[in-house]
Amino acid sequence: MSSGSSRETVSVSAQCLREDVPYFVEALGDVALLTKYTGMDIRDYHLTLDYEFHDDVLPLAQLEYDAFQTNPVALALDAVHSSAFHRGLGTSLLASPTIPVHNAQLVEYAKQAYTKANLVLVASGASAEELKPHIEQFWKDLPAGQALTSPASKFTGGETRISHRSAQNVFAIAFPGSSLYGANASPEQIVLSHLLGGLSPVKWATGHSAFAELAAGISHNVNLWATNIAYSDAGLFTILATGSASEVSKAASGAVKLLRDISKGGNAIKPEDLKRAIAAARYATYAATEARLSGLESIGQSVLSTGKVADVDSVVSTFDKVTPEKLKQVPLDI
Repeated sequence: MSSGSSRETVSVSAQCLREDVPYFVEALGDVALLTKYTGMDIRDYHLTLDYEFHDDVLPLAQLEYDAFQTNPVALALDAVHSSAFHRGLGTSLLASPTIPVHNAQLVEYAKQAYTKANLVLVASGASAEELKPHIEQFWKDLPAGQALTSPASKFTGGETRISHRSAQNVFAIAFPGSSLYGANASPEQIVLSHLLGGLSPVKWATGHSAFAELAAGISHNVNLWATNIAYSDAGLFTILATGSASEVSKAASGAVKLLRDISKGGNAIKPEDLKRAIAAARYATYAATEARLSGLESIGQSVLSTGKVADVDSVVSTFDKVTPEKLKQVPLDI
């Protein structure tokens, strides 16, 4: 069993043999229905001792926060989200000394989140007919509740500078990107992120993408890459560079110049590069859904956000319609 969280969802999962499905359906139901968030309720004194929260949960949260502080790239991405959205998607996932979390907040959140209106059960390798009697038995007491809602994500923008003891410098710039679904979904931005690329899928190789070649021309210590971070109603088209201060400056300037060249219709987009980028976008999309756990989580997120399972084939088919003329428009729009 495992649990995880993103900026939009919380997931609890179990991976098991098929004959053990009833046991784990019950176990997952216990998580939602029977989790004890307090250690001991001393009713005579109207006092609750939440020692498990302080002795077990908070130390782990502190370790996670401390590890996060040693990762400059993770810090940069967190700062980019905060500057881009301020609230909602801009809220950090981690508790910190400046943003503490109390046990009472967890109890209240669980009451609101663990309801039928906010929960999707997704399984792989077990049919709905097999699961139905176990769900009716072990999940029948789950309250109906009300769907948790939040305002539509709004890109606001901003700038942040973070001092860090690491010798690695990080530059991150983000623009409004493609969402997972809806009107803000943009296959052109996803293909462009793969066209720019940067990080080679082959170990010890520099790669053949535009950003990979640009970084290799500066120094072997420089990493420069582009990615589209997609959410249900918004996205971030992000460019990151790591290296020494002078190298990062050159990489950032080169990345901006390359985007301008693309927007002007220069020789930046070659037919073979576009073909390679479309193939990479297709593969990345399919690979994300083929991985069992992440694929099930994406299905659950799709159902919670849109009420239906996303059609991956239709999403992938839009990549084939991307042309050099459409890619030229992306830098102008962002």
